[in-house]
Amino acid sequence: MAAWTASSEYVVCDSQLYSVEVTDYLVPALVGNAGFHYESPPEDERQARALIRLLLGSSHAPAGAGPWQQPVAGGRRRVALRRTGCRTSAVTRTECAQDAPGSNRGS
Repeated sequence: MAAWTASSEYVVCDSQLYSVEVTDYLVPALVGNAGFHYESPPEDERQARALIRLLLGSSHAPAGAGPWQQPVAGGRRRVALRRTGCRTSAVTRTECAQDAPGSNRGS
């Protein structure tokens, strides 16, 4: 006879999440401000690298985590990829043990 144990729940990391950090360093005398900083919401690596490609004006996303620099009107742009965690899901596991201790064997 099979004995059922209590189910247990644990968290599994489905995929890594990344943020893209962008800082524009500008010359205030040229453009009227010193620049800005932006951090994207967490996203998967493919989406983060697509954003990096767009921000750098490149036809392909560079490898690695950066930082990369790109000239912009009135200054320069710094872009970096940062790992921020992982997308998780809860998994419930219930085990069935054959002839577990305390079960009625053969009765």
